[in-house]
Amino acid sequence: KIAESIQMLKDQGKLFYNEASKPDYIQFAWPLKKAEGVGYNQIWGVSNFVDHQGGAGIKDYFCQEKTYNGHKGTDIYLWPFWWYAMDHDQAEIIAAADGQILYKFDGNYDRSCVMGSGDWNAVYVQHADGSIAWYGHMKNGSLTTKNVGDMVSKGEFLGNVGSSGSSTGPHLHFEVYNSSSQLIDPFEGSCNLLNSESWWEDQLPHDKPTINAVLTHSAYPVFPDCPQQEVTNLKNYFETGESVYLAVYLTDQEAGSTMHLKVTRPNGTILNEWDAALTENYQLSYWFWIANPDMNGNWKWEATYKGVTVVHDFYVGVMGTAENEIKDFKAFPNPVYELINLQSPDKIVDVQIIDAQGRTVKHISSLSGIDKVDVKSLPAGFYVIKASDIQKKTSTVKIMKK
Repeated sequence: KIAESIQMLKDQGKLFYNEASKPDYIQFAWPLKKAEGVGYNQIWGVSNFVDHQGGAGIKDYFCQEKTYNGHKGTDIYLWPFWWYAMDHDQAEIIAAADGQILYKFDGNYDRSCVMGSGDWNAVYVQHADGSIAWYGHMKNGSLTTKNVGDMVSKGEFLGNVGSSGSSTGPHLHFEVYNSSSQLIDPFEGSCNLLNSESWWEDQLPHDKPTINAVLTHSAYPVFPDCPQQEVTNLKNYFETGESVYLAVYLTDQEAGSTMHLKVTRPNGTILNEWDAALTENYQLSYWFWIANPDMNGNWKWEATYKGVTVVHDFYVGVMGTAENEIKDFKAFPNPVYELINLQSPDKIVDVQIIDAQGRTVKHISSLSGIDKVDVKSLPAGFYVIKASDIQKKTSTVKIMKK
């Protein structure tokens, strides 16, 4: 299909790639980012690199075994809550470099749980040096509206992460070929047998212990069987006397490392502060503690790992009734096609979009504030926006998505 598209674009005089003027090399930006308004530190981790061993064994570019037999790309998974993140469009696949769309494939089932599950949804982009990047396993119906032959810029939205095709869960498969159709591993390393130099602008370490999120819950989350969405039990507002489940979500947890944790009261005094020793290596992990706040107000829950501190605010106090309405809250335009703007006297920190069946189809939480919500991926119809501000006041507005 790629070859057919290249020939078609050549025949039409529209092929961007020019052998005579191609640059010696290009460099990639990271091809996945968290969507706007997602209040995590990071939403991804790497589960598999290219396999360089050949035959029966496995070996990645770093001479480790973070791959599987015959794997030809880089797998970037979502964490925390991969199905929840997919269903709420929390992770966006973006163009790693400027280029031209050679082919798109959409319309396939996107909740695969096993290998060998048929065709995927994907976008294929060719760059100025003739190399081609494959972006695979995309969410059905999320692909860019641009067509074959259109140009994309580095960092431009290509689609959302899904689990279409031969996949065991939501992730991006990023695969690269040079202008001679030879497989490339963008990561430079002593066991990379394909190319000697990195293709990344800023190559990440093979393992990068990271706090993906520091969160609060009303109870432990539930991880049901694939492909059901997780029951997150996320909560930022708590009644007086209610227990708070404190959580930290990590990627590439390192054995022998230590995580420093602290819970701070509204008046600045410390409820608890301690170190947690991490004794195992895990690609992903999550850790829970239970706190019983003894004061109403704005609390801080923070974790420090590998020199990086992530802070999460939560609120304790009795919720009012009539006084709890946001005055002069507005959501516009209405009807809306792609982007809803939110206007409020105080900062909006939590937004839910609820469909006609009462299901939450999009949920954004960010204590830095939310002033717009992207709804272009939602089907046409009527929805309710439920917004909460920094003062714990709420408002609901009915909108029509065109």
